[in-house]
Amino acid sequence: MLWDGNYLIVGELGLSDLIHIINIDENEYIRTVGENGFGPGEISGVHGMERDKTSGKFWVYDSEQKIFSKYDVFKTDKLAVNQIKQSEGLFLAVDMVWSSDTTLMTRRADENEKFVEYHIDGSILNTYGTWDSMIEEKDIPYNVISAVHQGPLKSSPDYSKFVIAGVARDFIEILDKNSGDIISVRGPLSEIPEFIINHSAGYPMAQFNMSKRYTFYVDLYLEKEFIYTLYFGDKSEKLLGGELAKTILVFDYSGSIIRSYELDHSLIAFSVDEDGRRIFGITYDADPNIVVFYF
Repeated sequence: MLWDGNYLIVGELGLSDLIHIINIDENEYIRTVGENGFGPGEISGVHGMERDKTSGKFWVYDSEQKIFSKYDVFKTDKLAVNQIKQSEGLFLAVDMVWSSDTTLMTRRADENEKFVEYHIDGSILNTYGTWDSMIEEKDIPYNVISAVHQGPLKSSPDYSKFVIAGVARDFIEILDKNSGDIISVRGPLSEIPEFIINHSAGYPMAQFNMSKRYTFYVDLYLEKEFIYTLYFGDKSEKLLGGELAKTILVFDYSGSIIRSYELDHSLIAFSVDEDGRRIFGITYDADPNIVVFYF
């Protein structure tokens, strides 16, 4: 889900048309884009959405095809207006956001660095922080450490700040790209989830004890001054009963909690309109809908 300042853009899985464009102010369904397929201009899934610096344009990441696709809400064609295929050098990137017109900030599946900045040609430009500093036990494969610290990566509108928030462990990593400094936020539990290293697939994987595992940060949305997080903070097994995040925690870029909002619906994704003081969400239930909260 993405608010671009004028339109609400909602991704969906498994349909012929994968992206819905909605004019919330006029309560008007505009159109669908995102032709499902593997041909030119097509995508096979929506695994991330990013704002473009030009209003009315946005980017969608398809992790299956390793493609970034650009769309224009004003064009009636369902195909992407531009596509960038991940190069071989970007193969390990599992989450990517723009850091400039020609560079990407990523987190990788099998390396030690927290943040890795690439040129779109696949060359590494900068790395920031290391995951092994967050876990005391030694000799754990990097891909296992990365899995324990998996979570959404998002960028601020001016591409100066980048944030990762943990799903299985309650942490937030705030990178200031200009200084290279990382601020780490822990808690309230600040515990490493219980796991073993499983080699059944032929390579090491993190296998969590699901009866004890918690789910923490479900989604992120960054604005100029604040980090909005969708927070659950309860046992993951409750997801099977239809429960998910009902709390929005708001941080500043120094890592301090500014405020929190308790919602009356469980959400699986959200976006924020700061100017209109609205939170948009997709409900977590048998019949997902778009809901709007005012703050």
